[in-house]
Amino acid sequence: MIDERAFFKHMDNYKSKEEFFDFLLKSWVNDLAEYNLNIKPDIFSIIDQYRRDNGLQIINRDQIIDSLALLGFKLSTIIIPNRLTKDSKIRFGDIFQVIDETDAARNKEFLLSLTPHCVCADSAKIDNNFYFIKNKPGIIKLTTAVNKIETDFYSFIKPAEELMPLEWDCKPFTLYFELNDLNDLRGTYKNKPIRLKYITTLKENFAQRISNKSFEYGTAIGIDLPH
Repeated sequence: MIDERAFFKHMDNYKSKEEFFDFLLKSWVNDLAEYNLNIKPDIFSIIDQYRRDNGLQIINRDQIIDSLALLGFKLSTIIIPNRLTKDSKIRFGDIFQVIDETDAARNKEFLLSLTPHCVCADSAKIDNNFYFIKNKPGIIKLTTAVNKIETDFYSFIKPAEELMPLEWDCKPFTLYFELNDLNDLRGTYKNKPIRLKYITTLKENFAQRISNKSFEYGTAIGIDLPH
């Protein structure tokens, strides 16, 4: 058994309790996943029989696009009902809608936070300059997003009653917010004052995939040689 003094000494390495609690939560999730790694659910033994009994062996994909999109939304996002009151800081994977009272067209713009968890817990490390990417303009069809969600960079959100697919433009930029509070995120974007409205949060593996692609853009090196 690990001496508890080692645990509390490790706790002292964090500048804030928020950073330590974030570490602790991730550790619990990882431990839970490892504990269940070799456990085979009982449903595995009956799932094939269930498909045969219910005529689900052949499925017309084009007839269930809406359901596939909804499943994609459920699998890739986290709905936290009390997020604005219990954890109101910007987090990695948070999706926001741009609210511009002077230009309604800009309200169709959405931003994805790519600022790492450890930095979000103490945003003074980056002087409150957070990394984001934005969605590409235009209307994206559900069919397109469902078809390309595993190869390209799409997300499904539900800002109102209808599902909305977003295609991300993987070119990161920073925005400064004087106050790191989801209830009042105000800053300047494209030389205009804006407010960000929190919509939902991408699960970490989905957000990390998009983040990896986005920061490739900043490390690209061009060369000029005879060819």
